[in-house]
Amino acid sequence: MTNRGGLNINYTEGFKLEEIGFKRYYKAIKHVLHATEIESTARTMMDKSTGVDLIAKIQGHCVGVSLRVRNKDYNSFTLNRHVNDKHSEILKWTTKRNNFIKPAYHVQIAPIENGVKVWRINIDAFSHFINRQIKTSKLISFYNNRLKCYEFSYENVRGVAGVTVFELDNSFT
Repeated sequence: MTNRGGLNINYTEGFKLEEIGFKRYYKAIKHVLHATEIESTARTMMDKSTGVDLIAKIQGHCVGVSLRVRNKDYNSFTLNRHVNDKHSEILKWTTKRNNFIKPAYHVQIAPIENGVKVWRINIDAFSHFINRQIKTSKLISFYNNRLKCYEFSYENVRGVAGVTVFELDNSFT
């Protein structure tokens, strides 16, 4: 499969990393989502068609979650592809939830010294921020041409509805 743009790895490698990350960070994912159960959907039709990498049982409901595993902490999270690309994650995140399946949360995990950093983003809540950036023509300020993605640093999104960052110790890895 092909590259997702910029310096991103190809899909096959990405699937492998997500599977390894799901297993390695299972406890951390459950913890930050307040989930009683989680189950990987990596490489399934659900993952390939909707971007749902895992299902979490939260307050008795099954919720779709996208997962991104990083090899180190960049103090930011990214959304792939330019908004003009029909496969842009910006478009996926700002599309109204209806009867179609789409992730409700995005979890990004990266190892840090003595633990792991986990971003938990409520996609519906964060999409309001994205839409405000679009309406005020400020979304472009987040676009990283080298990576071919939108990069949201902690400094720029701390306090934005839906964004929570956790630093967990090694007991969660």
